[in-house]
Amino acid sequence: LNQEITTADIEVHGLVFIGKKDQHGATNFSFAVGDGELFSSKHYTVTINIISFNDAPTAIKLSNMSVTENEDIGTEIGSITVIDDGLGINSLSLNEIDEAKFTLAGNILKTAERFDYESGVSYNITITATDGLLVFSKDFTITIIDINDAPTDITLSNMSVTENEDIGV
Repeated sequence: LNQEITTADIEVHGLVFIGKKDQHGATNFSFAVGDGELFSSKHYTVTINIISFNDAPTAIKLSNMSVTENEDIGTEIGSITVIDDGLGINSLSLNEIDEAKFTLAGNILKTAERFDYESGVSYNITITATDGLLVFSKDFTITIIDINDAPTDITLSNMSVTENEDIGV
């Protein structure tokens, strides 16, 4: 950066290297030494190795948040994507209440029951991503899509007809 740092600056403030956010790997800088009047003709290089630190997942995305009623158990609702720094292996889970109605197969959210729109139009679930010790959870609302159900019964109000009665009576 072509800046001059004096011994007094270092004594008061220290010498601090601030890397870029989420930077890892080797980085270096060069410097020359001087006494305020004369500077060395040689430049010196310092290499700093920045070791990555595992951050918690920062987001969870679900590709679809609805399912049609009356679908078979095991119907795929959507795929789950975890936004993370890439360190650690992410595992997904649902809370115990959600596990009665939904299931996870890897990163796929599936139904664990046949949903009926007339019994419930939506369900709130929580998906949790863990990459070792670090955890991130997000709430989603799964909407049940209503379909036109076929009739299941017919009821007649009058089940007898009088002989020789006029039409429409």
